[in-house]
Amino acid sequence: MRTGHIVFAFALAVMTSNAVEPVSHAFAEPSHGPVDVIAYGAACDHVTDDAPAINRALDAARSIGYGDWSTQPVEISFPGNGKCLIKATLNFTGFKYVGVHVRGGYLLCQTRGAPCIDALGSRQLRFDGLTLVGDRTLEPTIGIQIGIVNRSEGADGHLFEEVAVTGYFSIAAYYNFASEVTQWVRPYILNLDAGNSYAVILDGYDHWNIASPFVAQTAGRDLARSFNDNLFVGGYIQSNGMVGTMWIAGTGRLRFDQTYSSNDAAHNVVLWFKDNDYFDNNNSAIFDVHFETPNVTDTFLLTGPATAPLIRGFRYATEQAFQASNSVFAIDPAASIRSVSVSDLDIGIGMVAPNDKNSAPRLFDDPAKWSVSGRVSLPAPNFWTEPASFSGLLCTGMRCMFRGGP
Repeated sequence: MRTGHIVFAFALAVMTSNAVEPVSHAFAEPSHGPVDVIAYGAACDHVTDDAPAINRALDAARSIGYGDWSTQPVEISFPGNGKCLIKATLNFTGFKYVGVHVRGGYLLCQTRGAPCIDALGSRQLRFDGLTLVGDRTLEPTIGIQIGIVNRSEGADGHLFEEVAVTGYFSIAAYYNFASEVTQWVRPYILNLDAGNSYAVILDGYDHWNIASPFVAQTAGRDLARSFNDNLFVGGYIQSNGMVGTMWIAGTGRLRFDQTYSSNDAAHNVVLWFKDNDYFDNNNSAIFDVHFETPNVTDTFLLTGPATAPLIRGFRYATEQAFQASNSVFAIDPAASIRSVSVSDLDIGIGMVAPNDKNSAPRLFDDPAKWSVSGRVSLPAPNFWTEPASFSGLLCTGMRCMFRGGP
C-alpha cells in the first residue's frame, strides 16, 4: 500500500475493540467563556497573517489565573471553517498553572526557519481536532514543539486528540524534549520533507538543542532527564525524509499501540544512546506498530556515543513478518557501539507475508554484538540469528524451546 494515497479518514479510523484505552487526564471543563481568536483580530481567510492576533488571544488566555493552580482551564476557540495563515510562531509557552484546551483550528504555517507552535516549558495543554500544515516554500523547522526549559520545572501532561500535523518541516513535525505523561490519540503525523528530517523526535537529552523564540533554556545539552510515560494510540506516522520516521533517545515506558507507520528511508526508528547504564536508556519501550516501508533495510537502527548500551524491557510486535530487507535490529557502523545487552526482550512477529522483501531477514544485523534474555517468537527458523548469548523462550514457527539460564 502506498502511503501517499491514504486518506485522513482511514488514518484516524477507530481502533479495534482490543485497543488500549488512553490514560485519563485530569482536564476539567473551562469555567469561563472561551478565548475566541476572531475577537482578537484573526481573519482566518487563508490570506491574512493571523499569527499576531492569535498570539494576542494566547496572551489573554495566559493572564487568566496565572500562578494559581486552582484556576480552571481556558479554552481557545477557532472558527469552524476558517483557515488561519501564520507567518510567525504561535507562543504557547508560559502555561504552567492554567490548562489550555484548543478546540479545532486549521493552521497554514509559513514560518520559514522557525517552529509553528512553540509550547516549551508549558504543561497540561490539550489540543482537540487541530490541523496544522507546514508550507513547502516557506518551510517551518518544527510543527509542534513541547518540553522542559530547565532542570527544576516539569512540562508534562499534554493531550493531543485526533490532531493532524502534516506538510513540510525541515527538522520534525513533532518534537518533544523530556515532556512526560503526554499522549497522542489517533494522530496523523506526516512530514513530507525529503531531507534529513523526521516525523517524530522524542529527545530525553536535548541532543537536538532546539531553541524557543520566547523562553530561555537552561536545561543543558546532552544531559539525561526523566522522560517517562509517553503514549501513542492508533493513528498514522509517516516521514518522507532520508533518515527515518522517528528519532528516540532517553525514554522510559514509551508505548505505541496499534499504530501504522511508513517512510522511504533505510530505517524506521533511530534509537540514540548516550550512556551505557540502564537509566532512561529507551527502557520498557513497546512498539505495537505496523511498519509499511518500501525501501527499509533495518527496522531499528542503534546509534550514539554509548559503547555498550544496556536496554531493559523492549517489546516489538507486528502481525506479519517485517518488510525490512536486512534486519530488525542494526547497529550504525559509524557509531561507537561495540556491544548491546538486552534483558526482558519481547519480540512477536507473525506470519510470513507473500510480499515480504526478503525470505529470511535477520533479527540482528550483527548477532555477535548482542547478549539477550527474554522471549522471541518468529514465523520461521531462518529468521533467527544466534546472538553472542541468549536465554529465554525461543519460538520459530511451531517449535518453542527454552534456551540458557538455570
